[in-house]
Amino acid sequence: MTDTIYVYITKESVGWIIGVKGFRIKNLKNDTHTDITYNNTDNYFKIEGTIEDIHNARIIIQDLEKSYYRKNYYTNLYNKQKIMNDTVLSLRRMLDRHSNIME
Repeated sequence: MTDTIYVYITKESVGWIIGVKGFRIKNLKNDTHTDITYNNTDNYFKIEGTIEDIHNARIIIQDLEKSYYRKNYYTNLYNKQKIMNDTVLSLRRMLDRHSNIME
């Protein structure tokens, strides 16, 4: 018996989920034993297969969408934190050198 679900996603993440030349979505189809098609007009993936397989595919698609946003939107936060950490480390080194000179 074949079941169907629809997974709506953001347009920005479609390319990431499908992958270069469809590589990621092809692997997902093979790994989950499902048929997955993308509807460009309404922006959703149609997933067909057994209930267990389509839910596994849905979870992976949603995880891929999350990873897209982490990669593209949280990178700036990560970089700012790294710059702050590097600055604090540099200041500590300067203070250590200065205190060694004063002794």
